[in-house]
Amino acid sequence: DLDLEAARVVDPATDPEARLSWKRNGVNLGALRAGWWKMKKGGKALVFLTAPGEAVYVPTRQGYVFMATVADPRGFLEALRRVAR
Repeated sequence: DLDLEAARVVDPATDPEARLSWKRNGVNLGALRAGWWKMKKGGKALVFLTAPGEAVYVPTRQGYVFMATVADPRGFLEALRRVAR
């Protein structure tokens, strides 16, 4: 149920669509943010951020966003799209 057409690379600190508001059921320790979070613009996100900077932002058709830190965000999204084809 991933919306790979709308998936993109974001910086959660500066992208208004990707800004986190408060944790619903998760962890916030230094740079680590994991679990369910509420988004500033509304909605919820399943988040696994381990460092500041770029992350993958993948909307789902189930009403939430998946956001994670990965070593190569652009390569990660391309691999997901390639597998989905």
